[in-house]
Amino acid sequence: MIQLHFAHQHIYSSADHTVNVPIRIRPSGTPPFAERAILDTGAAISRFDKSILARLGISDMKSGVPKKVYVADNTEYQGYIHEVDIEFLGRPMRIPAVFCDDWDRVNNLLGMEGFFQQMLAAFDHARRRFYFSA
Repeated sequence: MIQLHFAHQHIYSSADHTVNVPIRIRPSGTPPFAERAILDTGAAISRFDKSILARLGISDMKSGVPKKVYVADNTEYQGYIHEVDIEFLGRPMRIPAVFCDDWDRVNNLLGMEGFFQQMLAAFDHARRRFYFSA
């Protein structure tokens, strides 16, 4: 029998069907700021709302790496990837995140590429617990 051990846990609301966690975004040269993001194992890459671009020091979204991205209903969008420094429950990490001109006020998502690649994670949704080890 395999046993997994996790160093940390995050408890989320019993009313939630998503795991919405606090993160700190740490742009270089400016103070960090708080945001919330949904943990999304179905997202290939993290996604952030374009309203934070200026706070990241990014004046041109299209200066990022172009990438076709698909949302849950399989609609295709042209997005742009930028590396973003975040802190997740005390752990600093750099992740690729996509931004898109066509998305107005979207939920921030933490996805598989970059974010979940940096940790061992498990969900116990019945008990509303997210476990992880870096």
